[in-house]
Amino acid sequence: MEDKSGMERWKSALGNEGFGVNEALEQVLELWKGIPAQIRTEKFRLVPEKQREENAKRGAAALGRMRKHVKDFPQAMAAQKKWKEQGERTVLEAMEHDVIFQMGKLPAEVRKQFLEATKEYFRQTRRYDRELGMEELVQGLKNYFVYFMLALAAGEGEWFQRAIWSYSLLYPYTDNFLDGDYSPAQKKRFNDMLVRKLLGEEVQVQDELEKKVCGLIDVIEEVYPRKDFEDLYDFLMIIYDAQLGSLSQHEANKLGEEELLRVSVYKGGASIYVDQCLINGRMDRRDIYFLTGFGFFLQLADDLQDVQEDLENGHQTYMTKLAENEKLAEAAGRLLGFAARLFADDWRGSGDVREFMFDNCVQLVCTAVLQKPRYYTKAFVEEIEQLAVLPAEFLKQMENEGNEMAGEWARESMDPMKMLDVWADCDM
Repeated sequence: MEDKSGMERWKSALGNEGFGVNEALEQVLELWKGIPAQIRTEKFRLVPEKQREENAKRGAAALGRMRKHVKDFPQAMAAQKKWKEQGERTVLEAMEHDVIFQMGKLPAEVRKQFLEATKEYFRQTRRYDRELGMEELVQGLKNYFVYFMLALAAGEGEWFQRAIWSYSLLYPYTDNFLDGDYSPAQKKRFNDMLVRKLLGEEVQVQDELEKKVCGLIDVIEEVYPRKDFEDLYDFLMIIYDAQLGSLSQHEANKLGEEELLRVSVYKGGASIYVDQCLINGRMDRRDIYFLTGFGFFLQLADDLQDVQEDLENGHQTYMTKLAENEKLAEAAGRLLGFAARLFADDWRGSGDVREFMFDNCVQLVCTAVLQKPRYYTKAFVEEIEQLAVLPAEFLKQMENEGNEMAGEWARESMDPMKMLDVWADCDM
């Protein structure tokens, strides 16, 4: 691109003279609308009932071991090293047999490297901000998992580097602030400050939040200097613009299906452009269409998972709109067909990684449906269960186990953050 101001640069990236983001958004929407809502089972691998039951037995055993290990957390520091080592073995064993996230399909060395990168993510985060809770840590980790899949597909990039840690953590800070209960004046000041920072201008921080957010952007600049990797900073502006646009979902005015769909495709696609850039600091225009579609899928799958909570909280998403109109089954079926078409026609990586990522997509949708069966007919749930690697009863058991563990921690004054610090070596 010719030399332009920061504001002109990132807006140019949206057009055909840049990376063609706007065109990709329209093409992805066109693809989505052309996908039938009916599930074409020949496009997917059906899971025999016996296999689902065997998976459930192994999963229940792994859950039991994990729960016992957590409950056995020792308060004495002398015993914590042994507890941590046992936990490492327990987690690696669980990953080896994992069927939900398909980690068992990956080579043992890749699983081990991913686990170490995950621990490093927790170490860096706990050192950076002790006030962040588990929800924020997991929110950032979800983005890191997307980066992991993209790096795996590219066959390059480090499993952990400080730039992806910084970006993964940046998202919870900014998204939660924008969704939070702040005054319009506070949000305007924060937005103006962050835009200037993303554009490379000098800013004066006024509180701890601004200091943390700017510090994370500084980390990205240390790894990928702005003068050498300008495109990366254009995409950082694009994701923030998409975040700002998604605020319309939380306003009192009701949005239509088309408006909510456009919010989803922009925010979803934008959310993983930066993940791709952070593999080596560059973006290949040929990847924009697939990334837009994949990010859109992940956004809708996440909204499908959260549909009940969003309805209860009055948050508008494309999925809550369809749920209100009793069309959620159509969306779930279309999501599966959309993923099948995207990975069949537009994937540019190896077949093994394609299978790993596509199977992840299928199980995301299956899990979302089977955990919220009230929104679907019995026949549709049974159809989805044919594609699921775990039966609906086991997913309900997992949810109950999680609630019971949370109750135990509260009753026995157990601190999950302390356990995390020991397990991940978050020494201060």
